[in-house]
Amino acid sequence: MDLATWDSSIDAFYREAFDEHDPARTVAAMRELLATMEADDAGALVPFEMAGVHDSLGLEDDAVPLYREAFLALALHSAGRPDEALREAIEGIVPNLTRYQRSLAGYAAALTDEHQN
Repeated sequence: MDLATWDSSIDAFYREAFDEHDPARTVAAMRELLATMEADDAGALVPFEMAGVHDSLGLEDDAVPLYREAFLALALHSAGRPDEALREAIEGIVPNLTRYQRSLAGYAAALTDEHQN
């Protein structure tokens, strides 16, 4: 998915699914949306969008660590370390997933473990 389509999907979410009166449902809906979307540079975008929805709901304390994970992933990517960037982004979202946590955590670890041997 290109970034323009990604942005359109996120914009539609905020118009159609965002409900400030039901934060749990809204966060779950964003998580479901992000699970269905793919983009070439989505690694840092996933925790960034999760941070944004928490922030928009007034859940700033929950948003801060997600923003940190997104900015760290972006910095690693910019530094030419894409495997580490992707690992950071995946590890950042694993605790928020309802399924596949172990599989994704293993995948994330394998991204950089191979390079350290």
